[in-house]
Amino acid sequence: MIDRDLVLDGLAELADSVHQEQAWAGPDSGARDAFAACTRKLFDDSGLSAALGPVWFFGRGRPFRPVVFSRKIDIALRMLRTLTKIIGDRPLGDLLDDPRLQGCRQSATWILEQLRLQPAS
Repeated sequence: MIDRDLVLDGLAELADSVHQEQAWAGPDSGARDAFAACTRKLFDDSGLSAALGPVWFFGRGRPFRPVVFSRKIDIALRMLRTLTKIIGDRPLGDLLDDPRLQGCRQSATWILEQLRLQPAS
């Protein structure tokens, strides 16, 4: 079961550069730790990572993955998960300046917009 509210919260935090500059880069918070907490909330705590796979099912003689939200959204979420893993190991001072974080923000924004258009199940 996926906690949709945690997914939406995680995406909103990942998309929000102003919040990241204020909260993640504040004197009491390390950007790397805050980024890790955000991605944990989005993918692990919400149950999304398990739902996205790598589980493959076989039917009609070919493999397929179950659809979580929609094929396009699921593909974007898998790509975002991969990108967050790549940049999550960056040194603390470099994370907020990493141009790939901008790609994460853009992806999170698009996914968030798409999910808000979908009715909650």
